[in-house]
Amino acid sequence: MRLKMSKTARRELLEALKCEYSRSSKVQKMALLEGLVRATAYNRKHAIKLLNSGSLPSKLRKHQRKPKYSIGDFKALKFVWLASNRICSKRLQPFLEPFVDSLVRHGHLSISKAIKHRLLSMSASTIDRLLKEDRKKLARGRSTTRPGSLLKRHIEVRTFSDWTNSRPGFFEADCVAHCGTSIKGSFLSTLTLTDIHTGWTECKALPNKSESAVAAALSEIAGQLPFPVRGFDSDNGTEFINSKILEWCAERKVTFTRSREYRKNDQAHVEEKNGSIVRKYVGYDRFEGKASLKILAKLHSLTRLYVNFFQPSMKIVGKEKDGGKVTKVYEQAKTPCQRLLESDIPETVKKVLRRQSKQFDPIALLKEIEETQIKLWRTSTTINTSDIAQGSILQLLQDEPGKPCESLIEKIANHRNDLRVRKKKPKVSNIPKTSEKPEGIRKLRTYIRSLKPGTTFKLKTIEHLLPRWKLHTYISRMTKQRELIRTGWGTYKVPTISPIKMKTTD
Repeated sequence: MRLKMSKTARRELLEALKCEYSRSSKVQKMALLEGLVRATAYNRKHAIKLLNSGSLPSKLRKHQRKPKYSIGDFKALKFVWLASNRICSKRLQPFLEPFVDSLVRHGHLSISKAIKHRLLSMSASTIDRLLKEDRKKLARGRSTTRPGSLLKRHIEVRTFSDWTNSRPGFFEADCVAHCGTSIKGSFLSTLTLTDIHTGWTECKALPNKSESAVAAALSEIAGQLPFPVRGFDSDNGTEFINSKILEWCAERKVTFTRSREYRKNDQAHVEEKNGSIVRKYVGYDRFEGKASLKILAKLHSLTRLYVNFFQPSMKIVGKEKDGGKVTKVYEQAKTPCQRLLESDIPETVKKVLRRQSKQFDPIALLKEIEETQIKLWRTSTTINTSDIAQGSILQLLQDEPGKPCESLIEKIANHRNDLRVRKKKPKVSNIPKTSEKPEGIRKLRTYIRSLKPGTTFKLKTIEHLLPRWKLHTYISRMTKQRELIRTGWGTYKVPTISPIKMKTTD
């Protein structure tokens, strides 16, 4: 088996043979030529040309075709990709024409007919190749689901593949808890409903996961849907498996089913939306109170329009199995609104949807979403915000509408990366910063110094001295300064002082 030579080795071999080849006889030249061809796998004519040339080429050139797309095409593609919230190429490519028309119609993009033609002719692989470098620059939540009651035996079990109905109206439902890292206390939640046929998604902010809150949210969602609810499928949580939801479905003649226990794939459609919509736009922080509830409700009302009208999704239409290899066949990416227009809903509803799709501005919706996100983040009670930043991309795009230049694109990338890390809230000390010691810490130190060195005590025994929050603050400070030694949960020890080294010891 012949080993492949590197370009450097080939050049060195040519340089060594050129001088000898020029002063050799015909028989010797043939022998040198055959050896060179065997070693380098050059074509015989090409090898003769290289040996007879006066000087070797500075670089072995690679034959490449002329680039089809210009810098203007790339800038326009990047602008559209950023405006679409950086969706994947397989979802973006089928949606390019209506999305570009919407950007042009609202004055955000100004391109020539030639650039538009080349932009719409791009394949998904071409889009991936052009945006490869930009894609390189680019917390898990807690589950609060508890098993339902004995009502489960009255509700039919539905698996992932049972609902094959080609009509809109069959929904999967789930709740997402905005509890941060702890499920203690009261916190907000989001009710997510996803239509299986069209992918139409509705989100509703809940003050809690009670039966009445979920039932009221379902009634609101059913009132604003462009099509009736025909089926309702949920997990086995108590927020769904209860008498109120059962009565709600019975009154409206809605088919009520549930998934199997510990089988998340039975609700694959809504589980995907929990990540791509709720966690993407809201994140993993903890939110409480009426102020956060109001802002969260507004955010869901904005994402509802943006996702259903301007975010295409893909559906599996079949699977092909070849031995152990399974190939999934997907339908062309379409928005939920486009799938709804192709369904059997009334023509009057279709007219309203067409008018709304032309009326809504995707850039304006993204800007409102970004502003609402910032307001929501400020109400968070935790600091562990996930990577949900939309970046100030909209503000940057609106600085120069229709003129996506290189500096703007770099500015967008840098700014979005900066916003991925939430700024920590400044810590406000509860202890006044004065030269004099507060009365509380003076009182606590007097008591501790009255104890013998090596004495162990519990916080419960000194809770009468100070309020609980002050006591914990002062004890923590004294522990850091080695005035106390923490020996266990709520247990502390007075250190012994060495008279020689004047250091605390255990």
